[in-house]
Amino acid sequence: MSVVGGFVGIIVLALAAPTVSEFAITFQPRDYMMLGILGIMLVGSLSGGSLARGIFAGALGLLIGTVGLDPMTAEERFTFGVVEALGWHQSRRCHDWYVWYLRSLASVAPHE
Repeated sequence: MSVVGGFVGIIVLALAAPTVSEFAITFQPRDYMMLGILGIMLVGSLSGGSLARGIFAGALGLLIGTVGLDPMTAEERFTFGVVEALGWHQSRRCHDWYVWYLRSLASVAPHE
């Protein structure tokens, strides 16, 4: 029965994606902030017993998620010089390759 539900979900997603994407493009920074707060509150409300513990767990997850390399600029965030905090980008060579890759994508991207 879950296969049928999966297929129905795929069809609904495929049909709703164009409308949702047009709506999402209009988001401003304040909207992203509210989505983040809504996500933390949702984690807190679904955590069961203690709302405060659930909200704390969501906020801690966001805090841990900010450590490492920025996905857009490959800059280190909150690593404090600890190489192991960079994740799979542990070598300078890997970091340089990532920056080169992002720059090459930007150079071939179509400009409007």
